Amino acid sequence: MSFEVDAKGNWLDELEKFISHWEQETESIRQRSLDLDECNNITDVFHRDSDGLLVRRPVGISDEEIFTRLERLDGKLGSTLAMVCTSSELKTTKKF
Repeated sequence: MSFEVDAKGNWLDELEKFISHWEQETESIRQRSLDLDECNNITDVFHRDSDGLLVRRPVGISDEEIFTRLERLDGKLGSTLAMVCTSSELKTTKKF
C-alpha cells in the first residue's frame, strides 16, 4: 500500500513540475520571435512529454482533473504560439 501512495505522490510531483515548467516556458515564449518550424517543434515536444507523463500515470488518480489542467495548459501554449508565430510571420512578410 505504501508503494502505491509513494508512486501516486511521485507522479503528482512530476505532474506539478511539468505544468510549472510549461507555464514558465509559455511566458518566456511571449517574449521571443519564433518561426513556424520552431513553433511546431515546441508543440511536438509539449505533446510528446505530456503523453509520456500520462502513460506513466498510476491507477486511481482522477482523469478529469488531470485532463482539465493539461487541456488548459495546452490551450494557453497553443494560443501563445499562434500569437508569436503569426506576429513573426507578419514581421517577416513586411520586410519584403
